[in-house]
Amino acid sequence: MPNGATNTWSKSNSPSLRQNQGVSGCNRNVRGDRAGCCFLCDVVHQELERAQRICEATGDAAHWVAAVTLNDALTDYYASDYRLYQAASEVGITDEQWHAIKHL
Repeated sequence: MPNGATNTWSKSNSPSLRQNQGVSGCNRNVRGDRAGCCFLCDVVHQELERAQRICEATGDAAHWVAAVTLNDALTDYYASDYRLYQAASEVGITDEQWHAIKHL
């Protein structure tokens, strides 16, 4: 990794539901042999791996910073989504209602 950064993404050997080990601060669950908790996280993980190889080959730390920024933005988005879900639950919105709000 450029400038001593480390890649926090790692796959567990367990094919069952497990805690996301790839994103710092992410508490979303991962199923099977996925790298992340969802398709979008898998794509970001793939881009992080690509950026790592590119940066190791070229020494361009700015590219690594951009990839990590993308990763952090996705983590922040899902943390915000979970915060809003919890707030909705606290005021009586059911899981079914929340699902309808998000997926309408």
